[in-house]
Amino acid sequence: CYTSPGAHEAGREPTRAPAGIRAMTRCTIVIVEDEKVVAKAVQETLNRLGYDVKGTATSGEEAIRKVAEAKPDLVLMDIVLSGVLDGIQAAEQITRSQDVAIVYMTALSDTKTLQRVKQASPFGYVHKPVQDRELHTAIEVALSRQAMERKVRESQQWLAATLRCISEAVIATDPQGRVKFMSAMAEALTDTKKDAALGMPLTDLLPLVDPATGGPVENFAGRYLREESGFAYHRFELEREDKRSSMGCSVSPIKDDRRKLLGFVLLFREVGDLKWPKKAEKAEPEPPA
Repeated sequence: CYTSPGAHEAGREPTRAPAGIRAMTRCTIVIVEDEKVVAKAVQETLNRLGYDVKGTATSGEEAIRKVAEAKPDLVLMDIVLSGVLDGIQAAEQITRSQDVAIVYMTALSDTKTLQRVKQASPFGYVHKPVQDRELHTAIEVALSRQAMERKVRESQQWLAATLRCISEAVIATDPQGRVKFMSAMAEALTDTKKDAALGMPLTDLLPLVDPATGGPVENFAGRYLREESGFAYHRFELEREDKRSSMGCSVSPIKDDRRKLLGFVLLFREVGDLKWPKKAEKAEPEPPA
């Protein structure tokens, strides 16, 4: 790592990297720092730790260009920079178009700066003068988090592609019956865009009528909390404008690894006069001949 630039003038040697600290993950890094002495010291530290430095930038505008060219895995971003953009503003523009982890490094520790950093959702934050172990830890944690978030995004893309191929309307709610997700078919069924439906009670989104009573279905999700079966079929009527259509609905709870209820996933389809499939019943044994 490095000490302040004045440490060399005072005759003190920069702190050496502790033995055994080496890059655990191969990655490329761009350094954004407007003090050339500091930038050089950080680059030497990163090289010593085993990271591949793809370049440096001294301003936010240059950082945006450099990251677009080098396409690094991680950016070490100073907050106070020369030029129009500071480090936080530059990072916001970079992450709109680049899948890159941002780790801020700064000597500032005031509440206003920390609040801005928190709102920017950084992958890490280190104080100057940067210590080798702190920098190494921040980089490795940022890269690990980046890899996990990438896997989550890929899973979401697979799920979205799968749901687009399902003919039923899929709606997911929280335990209180508020909409958390809708498929494209659900948007068509409800004539409501997903963004507008998020957080809306399902009973407001879908005016369902209980065919047994002729009245509206209230507390839709709550009725399933009383059911101990993990999967249920139900038949409702959907009231739209001047007509009603018969709807089949399958409901399944969403639970975490500890069996805590997270919500419900519901599949709707218009069934007309068709009967929704029932659970298979055991066949009666034939009498002996």
